[in-house]
Amino acid sequence: MELWQMDVVGGIHLADGLRSKVVSGIDDNSRFVVSAKVVARATARPVCEALLLALGTHWHPRADPDRQREGLRRSVRATGFGRGGDV
Repeated sequence: MELWQMDVVGGIHLADGLRSKVVSGIDDNSRFVVSAKVVARATARPVCEALLLALGTHWHPRADPDRQREGLRRSVRATGFGRGGDV
């Protein structure tokens, strides 16, 4: 798996009358769904959580893993999501 895309689909009506969205991550080559998460709002935090869950489950770096991990940390920190914790 080389390139993933994250998508948000909205307008899902729940039994209690609330509306939700689904954040999905798909591998562009195989079309394998690496992540699917139902969220109340598709803000940066739930989208990053879905991506981090997918990376933890399906990401297998082929190159220098330390360099790639540091790049991921910088990207997550740039969103403000990674404050106070380690990726």
